[in-house]
Amino acid sequence: SYIIDSNTQTSRSSASVANTNTPQYFQSHRYSSRSFGYKFDGFDSSKTYTVELGFAEMYRQNCRNGSRVFDLQVNGNGIKSNIDVFASGGCETAYTMSFNLRPSSPGSFVIQFI
Repeated sequence: SYIIDSNTQTSRSSASVANTNTPQYFQSHRYSSRSFGYKFDGFDSSKTYTVELGFAEMYRQNCRNGSRVFDLQVNGNGIKSNIDVFASGGCETAYTMSFNLRPSSPGSFVIQFI
């Protein structure tokens, strides 16, 4: 996998994360003030896969409704609009979404946060 837009920042938090048995996955995060995404290759384009995405609002200044809202696209298709991680899970709380999707030909998932 690799990042499509390199104009992103990473951060790590030592805060505890509720609603998960794997808090370390949510304590390290990537963010940007603009759209960015990831590309994952090597999938069979004739199969359907469960794509699970995990989020947590770890930046306390954004722990309020509407402070960080984005849309999700996979392979150029709108999957979900107006995702508000804080409104969905709360502050320092894991929130996951799962989708059954097919990769594009030749077997890639391009996941974009817009």
